[in-house]
Amino acid sequence: ETAIVLKQYEIAGHCMSRLLEDPPTRTDFVIRFHYICAQVCSQQSTGAKGKDLIGKVQDSLAKVLRGINMACAEPTRYAYLVAQGTAIYWHCGRILYRQGLYAELLLSLPAIVRAIETIDYREYHTRALWLLRLAVCYNMSGRHQEAGQTLQKVVDFVARFLPDMKNNVYRVQVAFTKYSPNPKVRSDATTAILKGIVGVQVVASGIVADKAGKERELQDAYKALVADGGGDPKASKATPKAAKPPPKGRA
Repeated sequence: ETAIVLKQYEIAGHCMSRLLEDPPTRTDFVIRFHYICAQVCSQQSTGAKGKDLIGKVQDSLAKVLRGINMACAEPTRYAYLVAQGTAIYWHCGRILYRQGLYAELLLSLPAIVRAIETIDYREYHTRALWLLRLAVCYNMSGRHQEAGQTLQKVVDFVARFLPDMKNNVYRVQVAFTKYSPNPKVRSDATTAILKGIVGVQVVASGIVADKAGKERELQDAYKALVADGGGDPKASKATPKAAKPPPKGRA
C-alpha cells in the first residue's frame, strides 16, 4: 500500500506476487489485498487503447468489487473499507467515464452505489455525487428511464440532507432534457427553470427578499420537466366527437 501511495508500482507488484504465494487470511487483510491487486492491475492499463484498455480496466474494477462485496458482508465492522474501496474504484474506473464508454462503467457502477447505501456513510455530498455519476451513465447510455429514476433519488436525497445542492441537481435535470426530450414538457420549461435558479440566487445574494415566491417558481418549473404519465399529449387537446343521435322510435 505504501509503494502504491509513492507510485512505486514495480515494488507494489513484487509485494503482490509475494502475497499471492502466501495469501492473508484475516478478512480485512484479504479485502485490502484485493484493493492492492486492483490498483496494480489498473496501472498496467496505462497506454492501452480500445478493447485492451476496456478489458484491463474491467479486470481492475472486478478486483475492487470483490473486496467491496466482502466488506459489505459485515457493513458495521468494515464500513471504512467500503468507503476506501469506492475511492479506489473511481481511481481505477474513471477513465471509462466518458463519451462512448459509459455503458462499460454501468457493468459495475450500480453495485458500487448499492454498497454505499448499505453502510452508515454520512459523507452526504459524496453519496449524492455517486448517484449523479450513475444517473449520467444511464442517460449517456440511452437508458433514460433509469436515469430519470436515479436523478429523482438525488433530488429527494439533497432535499433532505443537502438543500444548498438542489440548484445544481436542477441544472443536471435541464441538461438531461437535451438527450431525452420529453414530449409532455412545455417548450419553454428549461428556460423557466433556469430563470427560477437565477431568482433563488438573487434572493440568496440579498437583492430580493421574496424567497418563498422564488422557490415556488423554481419548484413549478421543475415539475414541468417530469412526465406525468403515458399517453399522447395531443390527445387531451383533440376536440371530442359529437355523440350520435339516439335512434328514431318506430311509428
